[in-house]
Amino acid sequence: METKQHELEESENLMRRIIDLVPYLIFVKNIHRQYIVANQEEGKLYNMPVDSLLGHSDDELVNDIDELNAIHESDTKVLEQRQMIKLPEQTISLPDGTRRVLQTIKVPFINDITHNPNILGVSFDLTSVREMEQQLRKSEERVKDLENKLASR
Repeated sequence: METKQHELEESENLMRRIIDLVPYLIFVKNIHRQYIVANQEEGKLYNMPVDSLLGHSDDELVNDIDELNAIHESDTKVLEQRQMIKLPEQTISLPDGTRRVLQTIKVPFINDITHNPNILGVSFDLTSVREMEQQLRKSEERVKDLENKLASR
């Protein structure tokens, strides 16, 4: 019995190391939409240790009601229709006032112990990409302004 417990602990430690090495946000929410698994990147998003994130829901973590409603809607689709969904872009307003842009995939799966549906989510943080795109647009506008000024001389 002790060997099985040790093997289970080793397996859990291996899984934790693997998901923490992935440079994307990974989470699992239960049927009540509470985080039951999260990797280090997910903890960084909410500026809290992973252990502190577990047991919380987005209701406690996301400040904008429209964003929260969008999260609830996608979670409900996954839980009720049991189909994978892709969110090409969603904005999340965090408690510290920052906003992040995420691309998320949510997949349903049945918990072997409770037999309830859960949500497995993987998100890619697009915030820096969107910021660079905005800077590029501003630079292009400045170049066009300069070209117009030079052309009018």
